[in-house]
Amino acid sequence: MTNTKRNYALAISLLSAFFVLVCLSYFSMDTSAITIDGEPVHGIAGLGLAIGGVVIGCIATFFALGVTGIVLAGVSIFLIALLAFIAGAILLAILPALLPLLLIIGIISLIARKK
Repeated sequence: MTNTKRNYALAISLLSAFFVLVCLSYFSMDTSAITIDGEPVHGIAGLGLAIGGVVIGCIATFFALGVTGIVLAGVSIFLIALLAFIAGAILLAILPALLPLLLIIGIISLIARKK
């Protein structure tokens, strides 16, 4: 599936889900479900306000998920840097113990190299 077809399929599925939610909210609403300043809003105005609320909720969810993704990415970068720091500290701590072994390996590689 190409990217264009995938984008069209995603857009159609999201619009279909939005349409189903709007229909469900329209058919399940009472006449006094939306109240502004203590007065119920009826008819097409109530439906428009309900759709507006759903749209605002979707936008808020999108931005909340975006901020959550950015925070998780930042935390993962911090944890990777912390892991690298700990690994470097451990390597520096065992370096004096490995120095004789590294010298022997270096001398052997100098003697055994091709001329």
